[in-house]
Amino acid sequence: MSILPTDAFPDPPDFQPPKVSQPTEGEVAPLQTDDRSNQPSSGYSPSYPASGTASGKPFYVRAARQQDLTHLAELLTSSFHSPTGAVGWLYPLLRQGIYEDMRMRLRGNQAQYACLVAVRRMSPQEAVFESRALESAPPGNAGLNELQSSRLVGTVEISLKTGSPFLRRPPFLYLSNLAVLAEYRGQGVAQQLLRVCERVALDWGFQDLYLHVLEDNARARRLYSKAGYEVERIETSLTSMLLGRSRQMFLHKSIARSG
Repeated sequence: MSILPTDAFPDPPDFQPPKVSQPTEGEVAPLQTDDRSNQPSSGYSPSYPASGTASGKPFYVRAARQQDLTHLAELLTSSFHSPTGAVGWLYPLLRQGIYEDMRMRLRGNQAQYACLVAVRRMSPQEAVFESRALESAPPGNAGLNELQSSRLVGTVEISLKTGSPFLRRPPFLYLSNLAVLAEYRGQGVAQQLLRVCERVALDWGFQDLYLHVLEDNARARRLYSKAGYEVERIETSLTSMLLGRSRQMFLHKSIARSG
């Protein structure tokens, strides 16, 4: 059972020396590697442009890999939990639990599941360093993998949820665990991740996306409203009634294939 909340976290000149390949602006990075450990564990490898990506954004999106787990776990834990305060001592345990949750999902064989990550583009100095590392490192080099994963700044998951015969709802695509590092929020990372999810959905043959957000999470609600999501229903649980906690809003966006 996941220990992450269902509410998604609110949002949230390149130099390329020889032998260093980064996707051009507005693209989703293709995953090209001869090392099996570098392959996306979710089985999804996007390689088409992400429409609407603003020019000049120093990020690109790719599928998560197993070697990203340590940084993914820290990103998610820091986004949804505080390392300080009365329960700060629980932070390492929460991070380990999230790590194991993500590891199991990335190793799963669900056909319609993807964990996407936003990656910060390299600075000129980093590009030179990685270029030299690529020249000397053998395939699967752990140090190089760590260097590449350390530039993760955001993530989101998209998966197929079972429909309900009682509500006459067929299976649907659901977004969860949208998170962006605090220092990169407000720079368009979350919007870029949401746009790529739309491309994934269309690639899988779906034209609708759904997600939950807490009713009192104004910043997240503004993000989703700007992205075109609308409220389908507000869900009141026993916990929200007895403990006075915020209700969950179930949001929906209908997407259409351009052209």
